[in-house]
Amino acid sequence: AFQATGSFVTDSSLSTCSSPSLAIPDGTGAPASDSIVVGVAGTITDVDVQLDVTHTYIGDLTASLEHSGTTTTVTLLDRPGLTAIDPDYGCGENDIDALLNDEGGSAAEDACSTTPPAMSGNLAPTGSLDDFDGMASNTTWTLDIADNENVDQGTLNNWCVDIRYAIELTDGDLDGVA
Repeated sequence: AFQATGSFVTDSSLSTCSSPSLAIPDGTGAPASDSIVVGVAGTITDVDVQLDVTHTYIGDLTASLEHSGTTTTVTLLDRPGLTAIDPDYGCGENDIDALLNDEGGSAAEDACSTTPPAMSGNLAPTGSLDDFDGMASNTTWTLDIADNENVDQGTLNNWCVDIRYAIELTDGDLDGVA
């Protein structure tokens, strides 16, 4: 007997956060690391990162996000303001409260407001978060943030990984319900 089956793809999103209040080692270049485990399986269509950091000189900072399932790493920040504002030290202003998003407005690297937070709003990261597109969403995500100059200290307060993903569902009896 003939039996028809079908499948369809549904899009979903999730936001998973961590509030580690993690000290960033001052001037060592060695990162403070924090991880988030995402247990929902799907194929990534977009990733954004929310970042909340207290730091007295954001031009000292580098940050990256790693997808542990593949070890793919994307640079989020690389010494903001170093090329555009101050070629020796970068942005000398305080704090980060930003959404890093490939579709963001201006480059995070150029953000340096004199009113804290120096980096805020919807900004484009240094690297492309699209590098994660097509990968599995269910993995451990690790944020590394490092302070590359002495004197100014900081804390990783909170961060989130926002994932849009697709799931293929099978409809065995073609009634529109998986």
